[in-house]
Formats: sequence, C-alpha cells, structure tokens
Amino acid sequence: MNVDRTRFLKLAIAIAAATSTTVACSAAPEADDGEENAGAQAQSAGTCKADSIREPGRGSLAPFAYEEGFCFDLARHEGTPDAEGIGTRFFDFVYDQCRMYSSQLQPEVARKVKDCLAQADAARPHNANGDPTEEFDASIMYQCGKDALWSVCDAGIDGRVNANKDASGRGRCDRIADALKTPAPYRPASSMTKAALVNECNRVLSGLKSPARAAIERCVANEGWDLYTCVEGLSVDFTDRAAEEPAPSAAEACSAPTLAAVPGADACEEAIAKARGEGFMVESFLRSHCNMYRTKLQPVAAAAAVSCLLDQKKQTYENVYACGQLGLKRVCKDDAVNDTCKGIVESITRIDPKANAGGRLTRQCRTLMPGLKPSAQSEVAACVPGLAQRSGESLARYAFYSCVEGL
Repeated sequence: MNVDRTRFLKLAIAIAAATSTTVACSAAPEADDGEENAGAQAQSAGTCKADSIREPGRGSLAPFAYEEGFCFDLARHEGTPDAEGIGTRFFDFVYDQCRMYSSQLQPEVARKVKDCLAQADAARPHNANGDPTEEFDASIMYQCGKDALWSVCDAGIDGRVNANKDASGRGRCDRIADALKTPAPYRPASSMTKAALVNECNRVLSGLKSPARAAIERCVANEGWDLYTCVEGLSVDFTDRAAEEPAPSAAEACSAPTLAAVPGADACEEAIAKARGEGFMVESFLRSHCNMYRTKLQPVAAAAAVSCLLDQKKQTYENVYACGQLGLKRVCKDDAVNDTCKGIVESITRIDPKANAGGRLTRQCRTLMPGLKPSAQSEVAACVPGLAQRSGESLARYAFYSCVEGL
C-alpha cells in the first residue's frame, strides 16, 4: 500500500501499546490452523457439479492472461491523504496474488478467478471518478483462488500430475499425500485417507501450471505447510515450465538486471512536472524517491520504475511507492540473493514464527532483492532485524517491505 511503512509501523506499535490490543494491518489474513485447513480441503470429493471445472487446461496454447492494468487497479484505492498528501493506497499483496493467478493457473481456472475478482471489485464503493474507496478484501483475494482450484472435479484431473514416478514408484501427489500424513512443524498429520489426499492433490494441481505444481510439492514436503497454505504462498514463476505451456507475455516476462539504460535526473524532473499538473504533491518527496529508484535499483528496475512514474495512465505522485515495487519485480530472480534472504527471513520468523507461512516471505524477498543494487541489498539486510524486533510479533512480517520502501 502507498504509505511509508516504517512510520506506519511506529504508529501501529504505539496504538497497540496504548490499547493492549492487536492492530490489524493491510495484509493477507492468517492461515487457518491445521484442523480448519483439513476441513476446507475435504469440502469436495471430486464430484462434478454445474459450476465445477472439467477442463482446466482448455485453451492452454492461448493462455488466459489478465489484461494490462487489471491487477494494478484491483490493488489500489483512494483514501485519506497521508503525511505526504498521498491519497492513493496500493495493496501490493493483492497485486502480487492477482498476477500469480494470471500466470500460474490453468486457463479455465484463471478465468473463473478473474470473474470472481471482478465481481468483488465492482462491489467496492467508488467515488465520482470511478475510483474504489475501500481496500480490496484480502480474504476475498484468497477465497476466489481457493473456490476455483477446489472446484476442479475428477473429470478435470490431468493425468500428468501424478504420472512421473520416482524410484519408489510414487508420483508427485503420492509424495505430497505421504508428507501430509506425517506431522510437521506447521501442520498436524492429516486425518484424511491417503486415497482422498491423492485425489484432492490431483484435482488442485490440475488447475495449476507446472512451475506451481513443483512449488507446491517443495512447500508441503520441505517447508512443512498444508496444501491450502502452500497454494496461498504461490508467486509468479516461469521456471520449470512444461514444453507445451506458452512462454510468458512480454508484459509478464522478467529481464536481466542490466539490460536497460539508467534514466537520467532529467526523467525525475519530467515526472515532477507531470505531477504538478495532477494536483497536490510534495515535490522534494517525489524527487528523492525518483532519484532513489535511479541510484539504488538495478538499471532494468530503475527504468521500469521511472517509466511507471511517467505513465500518462497513472497519477505520478499517488503511485510513487507502487512504481518502485513494479520496477523491482521486472528483474529476474537470482539465486545469489538466497542466502541474504534466508538471513532476513530468519530474523523475522524469530519474532513471528508464522510470518513465512507457505514460504511467502522467502518468495517475496527473492522477488524484490535482485532488483536492488548490492549496496542497497546490504542496507535492507541491515535494516530488517532491528525493525522486526521493534515491531513485535503482530507487525514483524512487514519489516522487509518497510526497509525496501525506506531506502
């Protein structure tokens, strides 16, 4: 969301201390505990109904990708201006989850999710300009995906999900079912039969593209979460893509960090001039953030962030934080940041053990850090432990985003 998270955390902590209550943040809801998840996962036995998905891969050679701007508009809303006068809020979780649905779901599942998201978006109150005035509900964001994936019925099972057997004769869903029958740090042993778990896994994974199928197995087997939480923790990923699956579109594809020219300082002055004609702004705030993007982001990320600020379809000042996030996400993932991210995540989970549910914080870090120059990566890594400690358990999970936005 488009706020200074460092200052927001300080305010939230102060409120929490004064009221002795937990302060709710703009964030995805807590994952259900294992017992509730088991019930959620068992809600369908695979019987095809009128609203079931029988052909999740229909149209797979012409992927159903969400149109440009759909996820961005879903993630924003207009609120009371903050200390810098920024009234547009950008809920980055909603943007990321929407993009994941667009890229990681099979076409018919993605279509069903989009219809659900569009209906929920239309139900939000809007102002006279047609802008939503309430934040998109994070629980609805998850529910739309869950309802669609869990609506894949037995007729929609893709035989390839469990076809490739390992040396022990087990396919992917066999291995996932065996893992779910074993207790782990973040889940109890499932009470469902192995046959029911294999069936559920086959149906849910049939609604996902191959990179997501591999990610789910890693999450369940290696990270110790249940199937539903692992689905919640998916992120955009085009690695391990099957040969028959289409390549990402140009808008979705990532770039090597240096494959662009760094915008000059004149581009920031152009952004300021554009913002002057759009209404209220704090010129020094916009200039400092634009120049931070130029100097601390990798060239590709810097170019994308500044291009976003200059986009005639977007309000420059209102989207200053959002443009930075979009820029960072243009850079391809790089395993060189994995050790740094491991340390960052551990510093947060020491404060909040559930902050990395489904591996979401790890994936968030690995997505954003490659877009930062090495010196900026070091700044973030040094910032997170102290901020997480000061934030406390209820807010520690936002420390990483806060430190990135506070560069």
